[in-house]
Amino acid sequence: MIYAVTDAAESTAVEPLLFFVTALGGATVAVIGGLVGAWIQSRREHAKWVRERRFESYVAFAAALARKGGGVNDHADEDAAEALSILGPDFMIAAASDLMRASRISDDEMTNAQSEFQVRARKALGVKR
Repeated sequence: MIYAVTDAAESTAVEPLLFFVTALGGATVAVIGGLVGAWIQSRREHAKWVRERRFESYVAFAAALARKGGGVNDHADEDAAEALSILGPDFMIAAASDLMRASRISDDEMTNAQSEFQVRARKALGVKR
């Protein structure tokens, strides 16, 4: 009988502490999970933004070359080339340079360079064919 009373007294003292620790642990896991989820979402949104801006800069650059026959001359065309050089990975910057150089050589070179530019643009944007 004495043991039963002692066990009951210890049991009632431990239960609120156990409840508090469990609640605190659950809240901690929820907060950490929320922060990790927010971080992952932030990275996804940033990657999406970069892809959209790259797409816009690639299209603007290609359109600028088509308008000027290979020469990037006016302010809008310079902006397109500058945006591509900022947003594009190195292989896209090289493809743009090759495209500008080929556009001054011949139509065949221009066609080949345009095809290579498009292939590299799809790779940079993660577009699968």
